[in-house]
Amino acid sequence: AAVLKVHTDEAAARAALAALAPEVRIMSAGQSIEILKGMGLPAEISSRFGLAGMKGSHIIGHTRMATESAVTMEGSHPFSTGADLCLVHNGSLSNHFRLRQELKREGISFETDNDTEVAAGYLTWRLQQGDSLAQALDGALEDL
Repeated sequence: AAVLKVHTDEAAARAALAALAPEVRIMSAGQSIEILKGMGLPAEISSRFGLAGMKGSHIIGHTRMATESAVTMEGSHPFSTGADLCLVHNGSLSNHFRLRQELKREGISFETDNDTEVAAGYLTWRLQQGDSLAQALDGALEDL
């Protein structure tokens, strides 16, 4: 895992990486969010990424027990499907297969089979439709 900071738009960065290094995956793209993913014990992850020396206003850690998707780096939380939005979720969503298909038709793309990524995609879609974050979260209570 690595953090790459680029001074270009997301589409250009994705196109360049697809051409030059197709094995590299962009897990997140945003203005002020850094998503660092790793598998292992929390102390190991903290040491690996040097979290003690980082500065910022928020940090979220998540220890996952997979119930529906494989234990992989890609399947670990948080998920980001839009600029400056990421989601960590405990639990499982019963309708994520249907909702994934609906969101794909709306242009939301997914990189994993994880249900939490669907929830993040739902929030991204609602925000793209003009909802406030509060409205998107209220909608999530109904639709997820």
